[in-house]
Amino acid sequence: MEQTLQTSKMVTEKASPLSRRVTWYIFGVMFSINLLNYLDRYIFSSIANTVAKELHFGLDGIGFIASAFLIVYTVFTLPLGFLADNLSKKRMIAFCTILWSISTVFSALANNFLSLFCTRMLLGIGEAGYYPAGTALLSQHFPSSQWGKVLSWWNVGTTVGLMTGFILGGMIVSTFPHGWRLAFLFSSIPGLLLGFLVWKFPTKDTETQKVSLNRQLLKQASIETIKRIHQLLHIRSFVMLTAMQVFAFFFLGVTVTFMPTYLQQKDAFHLDAGTAGLYAGLMVVVAGVAGTVLGGILADSWQKRFAGAHILICGAGFLLGALFFAIAMLSSSFLLFSIFLFLTLFCVNLYNGPAAAATQQIVSPAMRSSALALSLVLAHFFGDAFAPSIIGIVTKYIDPTHGQHFILNSAGQDLRLSLLAFCPIALFIAGSLGIWGTRFAAVDQENVALPAN
Repeated sequence: MEQTLQTSKMVTEKASPLSRRVTWYIFGVMFSINLLNYLDRYIFSSIANTVAKELHFGLDGIGFIASAFLIVYTVFTLPLGFLADNLSKKRMIAFCTILWSISTVFSALANNFLSLFCTRMLLGIGEAGYYPAGTALLSQHFPSSQWGKVLSWWNVGTTVGLMTGFILGGMIVSTFPHGWRLAFLFSSIPGLLLGFLVWKFPTKDTETQKVSLNRQLLKQASIETIKRIHQLLHIRSFVMLTAMQVFAFFFLGVTVTFMPTYLQQKDAFHLDAGTAGLYAGLMVVVAGVAGTVLGGILADSWQKRFAGAHILICGAGFLLGALFFAIAMLSSSFLLFSIFLFLTLFCVNLYNGPAAAATQQIVSPAMRSSALALSLVLAHFFGDAFAPSIIGIVTKYIDPTHGQHFILNSAGQDLRLSLLAFCPIALFIAGSLGIWGTRFAAVDQENVALPAN
């Protein structure tokens, strides 16, 4: 116990010297960008049932488009994360925010599957650099004793953004002819303003050396990348956290992609697009925000007594989520489905703040963006990058008419079988890895506090 408390004191870091008002202004802008990040990312899920029928593709096409974004996002996260450790974090965030907003404008102009596929790939490039740089920027301006709460509240923006995307997309599609184009346009405008505000942040990056992009920098960055990957993969709790998120991301990727479409199928609950978006959005925000905030509070409280508290919260939430999701998908009653889906989302979202905080605790300040980037790359590539495509292909294979069920809006049973076959197992494995990973946390945190030889 004493060793754990001593370690916590040793790794505690001070915040940047900016005033409290400026610090919370920075947090407010970053929260808004995080909200917009997930709004732009998941507005497609709420309108996919309509877009697919208008542009003539099926459930496998929905999966391919979702995977296109995730694969590109995965590929670019690591190099952009490493660049954020060596260049200006605020400028990286500003550039990425403006880029993904422009890509969303082009999504509104898509006239076939291929053009929409390409614009969603561009969205992946823009969003790839934001999360690692954003996490490091917030960690720079708040003391380490507050990271769990701050990062949990920041991650509330992801939940609210996902909710807004679901509700906004569904309502616009239900109200206007070709409303999905208007939905994309509406969600793209705020990013341009927020990108400008970040560029003007009254702060300077610390713990980095600003250099110009030239051949020598690229060579040094390549060498540094290899060294950092080697170092990070030798941190046992980092490996367990990343492996845990691989399976958690599989679940999250397929459920947010297909849940609004599932709710609209005649042989599921036959909701219209607006109602499905509103239902899914409110379910996500109420359960997700409650789980995210409680996860951060519990983890920070328990961390004072147990070094692995952040990882433990993640694992326990995933194990409970596996059970609740299986019950939800087996329920023919809409009431029972709603109760257990709520419990699933609540438990799964306990991980948001604690996972990010745990990663920050076990690496040195100069490697925080890199650690988040590498963790995200591995979790996305092996977790959710191909998950929507897998579910889309399997669902079409299960359909004896090879896609006619979806055209007739009757693919609910096909989707249910696919989700049941993969999602509870993925969450169970994620939870087990989280519980196992707690045993390494204290040693890894202590290693960060030790002076370099």
